[in-house]
Amino acid sequence: MGTKIDLQSNPVSFGDGYDSLVVREYYTSTDGGVSLDTTGFTKPYIRSGHIIIRKTAAEADGTYLFKPMPVTGDAYDALPADHQYYGFLIQSLPTSKPFAGVTQHAKINPLVGANAAAQAAGVYDMTSLLTALKAALPHVIFQGDKE
Repeated sequence: MGTKIDLQSNPVSFGDGYDSLVVREYYTSTDGGVSLDTTGFTKPYIRSGHIIIRKTAAEADGTYLFKPMPVTGDAYDALPADHQYYGFLIQSLPTSKPFAGVTQHAKINPLVGANAAAQAAGVYDMTSLLTALKAALPHVIFQGDKE
């Protein structure tokens, strides 16, 4: 069965400016968004541009289980078995309220997460995953600020 979440929350805002630096533009997103299973995700927030994955097989009720890509410290962990890259989080959100807008058709800056301050803020370096991400998400343009 899909993940159930409580949609009652106060607005959350981030003042560090990383949201618009990572997701530079997005053109389409998943209709209605997705509910993320955040079990085991220990960070208090999931930041804009975070990689979203889903189980490759549907649940018994026909829905899919979506998750934020796991992290270890200040880096992405390996893609879990039986999961695939699905897209990128459009806007930062608290882990406790994981109703997410996800895009598979966007312009993403993969270089922001290489900055130590960005990693400390929860924006992770994805350069080691770029080949796999480009293959899985062909409608995403990975482009840095000066490219």
